[in-house]
Amino acid sequence: MFSTRRIQLKILEYLRSRGRGVSERELYEYIRREVEISWSKFEFLIMALEIEGFVSVRTLKDSRNRIISLREQGSTQRY
Repeated sequence: MFSTRRIQLKILEYLRSRGRGVSERELYEYIRREVEISWSKFEFLIMALEIEGFVSVRTLKDSRNRIISLREQGSTQRY
């Protein structure tokens, strides 16, 4: 069984290898091939990575599809 941090590292490695944002579904399918993980656990891990500042998540206009991408190093989010 993989630890939470190891799964997050797999997510970050995949995003880095793609070099661009990927759909949430595409990323989930990739991780599911590597590790048995539920959708809710996957969403929790993505949310944690977003809070920690590693990834950015955006919703496409007029769509339920979300795009996940690596956050540029040194960028900050203002609230």
